Amino acid sequence: MLAFQSAIGNNVIAYAYSTFATAPAISTAGILSQIIGGVLRLPIAKILNIWGRAEGFLLFVGVYLLGIIVIATCTGPNGYAAGYVLYWIGYDAIYFILDVFVADTSGLKNRAFAFGFATTPFIATAFIGPLAAQSFLAMTSWRWAYGAFGFVMPFVFCPLAFVFKYYEKKAHKQGILQKASSGRTFMQSTVHYIHEFDSKSLCIKSVNTYPLTLL
Repeated sequence: MLAFQSAIGNNVIAYAYSTFATAPAISTAGILSQIIGGVLRLPIAKILNIWGRAEGFLLFVGVYLLGIIVIATCTGPNGYAAGYVLYWIGYDAIYFILDVFVADTSGLKNRAFAFGFATTPFIATAFIGPLAAQSFLAMTSWRWAYGAFGFVMPFVFCPLAFVFKYYEKKAHKQGILQKASSGRTFMQSTVHYIHEFDSKSLCIKSVNTYPLTLL
């Protein structure tokens, strides 16, 4: 569904450009979103490690859906640019979390096959996406090409978040995953997480946590 939505979005974006007079602002937003998405990968890994898979996943699903809603309802290039940055941050983070999920649930011997299998939908969406985009434009507008996924995607993502949480609780019950109380006060926790999210800590600890995924 992410591949399908992306293929449709890439085919209707030109119509969004034509609606606004200052189209170059949208191109700038595309570049900015790519940079921000790349920079945020290490903090995302840290969030997954501290909060958990389900919580981090739902957080960035919310960012992704917020971006889609802003794009679909914007009235100018500035609104579109803001929505596109939010959309891309969420989109890139979701794919990163799914990569971590594939790495967690596959052995080293079969991991290349698992990643290859997970990206096979792009073969189909390369052909289906333009047809679906053309249908959206013929029946409604480019706004609904984005907005429709604001209704569809929660039903796609929520089951996976449930799976993440269910198996986390199962691991707790079996004693595989143990999380003891830190005993810190609110102020101590604030200072602790500031140190956890500094650049040096992110570069060292996140790479150690997800070495294969990040490489």
